[in-house]
Amino acid sequence: MTPQEFIEFATVAGRLKKTYRHCETEPGRRESVAEHCWRVALMAMLIAHEPEFSTLDLNKMLRMTLIHDLGEAFTGDIPSFYKTESSTLEEKKRYNEWLASFPEPLRAEWRALLSEMEALSTPEAQIYKALDKLEAVLSHDESDISSWLPLERTLQLTYGAKESKVSCFLTRVKEQLDDWTRRKISEDKAAIKPLEIGTNSEYVFRQATSAEIHDVFQIILERMKWMDELGLEHWNIYHYDELFPIPYYEQAQHAGQLFVLEEVDQRELVCAGVLFEEDARWHDGVPSLYLHNFAARVGKSGAGALFLLFAADRAHQRGKTYLRLDVLSSSPKLQAYYEAHGFQRCGSCVDGFYHGELYQMRVAPDTLTSDSIQGI
Repeated sequence: MTPQEFIEFATVAGRLKKTYRHCETEPGRRESVAEHCWRVALMAMLIAHEPEFSTLDLNKMLRMTLIHDLGEAFTGDIPSFYKTESSTLEEKKRYNEWLASFPEPLRAEWRALLSEMEALSTPEAQIYKALDKLEAVLSHDESDISSWLPLERTLQLTYGAKESKVSCFLTRVKEQLDDWTRRKISEDKAAIKPLEIGTNSEYVFRQATSAEIHDVFQIILERMKWMDELGLEHWNIYHYDELFPIPYYEQAQHAGQLFVLEEVDQRELVCAGVLFEEDARWHDGVPSLYLHNFAARVGKSGAGALFLLFAADRAHQRGKTYLRLDVLSSSPKLQAYYEAHGFQRCGSCVDGFYHGELYQMRVAPDTLTSDSIQGI
């Protein structure tokens, strides 16, 4: 390696000092990726003398912690709950293109290390990954809860739970951090109660792919059957699958309007809905996102509530005032469900044979609250 190459490589890595993460170290001051990586490395040093970790190669683990997020020097940071397979592949591609410019043996050493980290094939890789997740949880616990997205009140408890279980010590660390999280939420006057969605699962909210359209349609069919079994009158009495056949979802997907919630570990879609920028059933012109064809997979408690939080966050990010939807007038149980999740009735609509009630949730950060968020 020449001195010039050394400077160039270090300069690229230095971009992480001004590549910012969602978390705030103090109100209005977001942390950098470099700060995150530094503390993950420090955490690895702190546990080195715990008997449980005495056989680990600390040098290797430290190198993992220092290089694990360098791909974000090219793509920026995307919160884990918005990161898709395509964005992950793009980050990996850009990272590998950069590594191709490294001289040997440095290039081979880094590539082998990254492969080991990705495969989680060694104790060092597994512990590094757990520390990576735990540092993010710790950072959020340290930050002002007003900087949290509403959905993070739930994901803060699930994030890193599975990875931490590779170690008794880190499992206890996660439990302590979860206690801190719950205290912060309980002390917050505007707290949204965390959803009970399973502590071993991670979720990603994203646009659906064309290959997933039939899976989305199957969720709709399952939900219609469920309505029949419970005696609920909604989609099942209107031949909903014929009103909105597969070509409808194909068009929505092509337009970037079909969204899904994926349970990452199971690689399973657990919820879906279509988000429109305009809706003929509303006439006031207030900037809003309009949710239609919304359904959660039967048996996935909390998935619907979590999807609503993601949809509200997307509406806020796009500068909207409200997240809106409508509910069949003769479905009081579903109306109660949305009211329990912070939606307020604001009118009614008639669309042919359909008579519905209009509901909206204001998506300003200080109004995204609900005293009772229950699973669907």
